[in-house]
Amino acid sequence: LAPVELTWNHGFSPRELNEIRRLVIEHESSIIEAWHEHCGQR
Repeated sequence: LAPVELTWNHGFSPRELNEIRRLVIEHESSIIEAWHEHCGQR
């Protein structure tokens, strides 16, 4: 899950991708915490 990077895109504009990336980075700790709760921490 880290670092945040784009590997492929189909349909999002550069502006939308920038907003998505900003939101993911802003909420990164919450996303990682939810990921560990769902998948188990390794």
